[in-house]
Amino acid sequence: ADFNNSDPFAVIEANRRKVKTKVILKTLEPVWNEKFEIDLTDPYHIVKIVVYDWDKYSSNDFLGQVVFPISDLADGKKIRKWYNLIGKDKGTADTSKKSKKEL
Repeated sequence: ADFNNSDPFAVIEANRRKVKTKVILKTLEPVWNEKFEIDLTDPYHIVKIVVYDWDKYSSNDFLGQVVFPISDLADGKKIRKWYNLIGKDKGTADTSKKSKKEL
């Protein structure tokens, strides 16, 4: 991953369903503005958003992830909140990378 310029996309997993955003070319501040339907009725499940840097000629690079309980999305209201992307090991936060999600 090139942290001066990336081609990010996200994979969202919740309740045994996985969806992928489109790739946004050459940005460190992607805005996807995409809508997906995922069953969020079980408050004991988690939502996991993994951000990758798309690479045309090699495997995609892991940039970070956000994990939070579905219960954070109570009442079906939109949420605007900043989350730090964390590393593959859940305890390794990288405070130089942030992700904003709106649900």
